[in-house]
Amino acid sequence: DAFEQKPLTVTDLVNRSIWLLDGYYEFLRADPVWKDIWSAAGSDKNIEAVADIDTRQNAEVIFAQSKHLFRDTMHEEYAQKLFLIVTWGGKAADAAIDLPDEESARLLTRAKAMLMGCWREDVFPLARPELIGDLSGPLAEISKTRLHKPSADASPMTQRKDPKPI
Repeated sequence: DAFEQKPLTVTDLVNRSIWLLDGYYEFLRADPVWKDIWSAAGSDKNIEAVADIDTRQNAEVIFAQSKHLFRDTMHEEYAQKLFLIVTWGGKAADAAIDLPDEESARLLTRAKAMLMGCWREDVFPLARPELIGDLSGPLAEISKTRLHKPSADASPMTQRKDPKPI
């Protein structure tokens, strides 16, 4: 598990969260049964409620293992922002699984770049400055990701098998 041990820096925390998002996405893409279950979950309130509880529990575990990286006075704000990041990351993976492979990967890359913006602009300022860590390497590459604007016929709305909005 990515959070068996506490992260040593905020950068380590972010890297682990991206690793979890990639793992969740790969899990859904690789297993057609889970893919079908999660694709149908949006229309089933009971499954959606279980997914929401799971998301909240995941955020709580991550918070418990990482709150030492943040100033004590910022814990409540960090917990709220972390919950949003975990929620958005999961929703991005859920949205990507129904797309063709190339577009799916592109959507997830964009989502990770957007999530990096949230980490950088909204979470890093809450951290203990001495525990932010090294912002170079893979984290910097995700943070700098800029993809070309897709053509109108390559939009997620036209590529989906079913016309659900994302």
